[in-house]
Amino acid sequence: MLNILQVWYKRYLCEPQAVYLLIAIAAILILMRFLSELFVPLFTSLVIAYLLEDMVIRLEKWHWPHWLAVTTVFLFFISLLVLGLFVLLPLLWHQASALLLEFPAMVGRGSRLLITLTARYPDLLSTDQFNSIVATLKTDALKYGRVILSLSVASISTLFALVIYLVLVPMLVYLFLLDKARLSAWCNRYLPKDKTVISAIWHEVDMQLGNYIRGKLLEVVIVALIAFILFSLLHLNYAVLLGVLVGVATLIPILGAVMVSVPVVLVAFLEWGWGSSLLYFLIAYSVLLAVDANVLVPLLFSEAVKIHPVAIIIAILFFGAIWGFWGIFFAIPLAILLKALLQSWPRVG
Repeated sequence: MLNILQVWYKRYLCEPQAVYLLIAIAAILILMRFLSELFVPLFTSLVIAYLLEDMVIRLEKWHWPHWLAVTTVFLFFISLLVLGLFVLLPLLWHQASALLLEFPAMVGRGSRLLITLTARYPDLLSTDQFNSIVATLKTDALKYGRVILSLSVASISTLFALVIYLVLVPMLVYLFLLDKARLSAWCNRYLPKDKTVISAIWHEVDMQLGNYIRGKLLEVVIVALIAFILFSLLHLNYAVLLGVLVGVATLIPILGAVMVSVPVVLVAFLEWGWGSSLLYFLIAYSVLLAVDANVLVPLLFSEAVKIHPVAIIIAILFFGAIWGFWGIFFAIPLAILLKALLQSWPRVG
């Protein structure tokens, strides 16, 4: 056993770059574990700047001065931020509040429709079981409704933190974009001179992760817009809220579509009941999911993520077990990083 460990050590940890990588990974994990809240605005700013950098590079290729390209892209980002905060977010909050307030009444309408099933198929669901389920749904709806509506009266500390984030994050994004060369040169001073492994890992991560994030954001926007238009044409209430939910659900690979389909179909059923409207909705919604899975995903991610679907499922289960929802949310980016580390890790022999 000792000989096996010695062989493994000599092969994978004798290179100085391997030691540097191991120390860097350990330091990052410790910071994430104990100082995650402190680094949230910094991490958020880095991700946003990373996504906007491609636009800056494109403008510079058109012979724009660096400061002008950065300022133009930053103003575009601020415009999107203001639009989201003062237009989209209040609309989503209004529709979510209205849905939660109306949900007990919708459950009552749905119960009258479903009660015919208990009379027709008593062995499948007894009347007592059905009444118990309906009562539970009503109680939970009222409870969650009161909790969410109470969040509208935020504490002073929460509002203060939000204001700090709204000021600090854009400021950091602008500085990261403007002074990228100086910041990179400063970081390089503390890295080893031989950076072949680090460069190889970064090249692999940058190529796949950047394409994945940009493609995923584009997929969210396209799916959300199509869903909103589809729900509006079918005259489904809360079309904006449900459309955004369907779009955001694409951020969670594989499981997102399943998770969001349950509340979306439930709202449609509670609003329309049995009938042609629900049938048309189910057909249109199924077509939307099929187009996303078979057209958008292959088109946007054909070259972005070269990971087998089995590996993606394993990553979702593994990182989800460690970090819960956020582990599922970042499963593919973490899998891309892990794959790049395994492929580029220095080894002897």
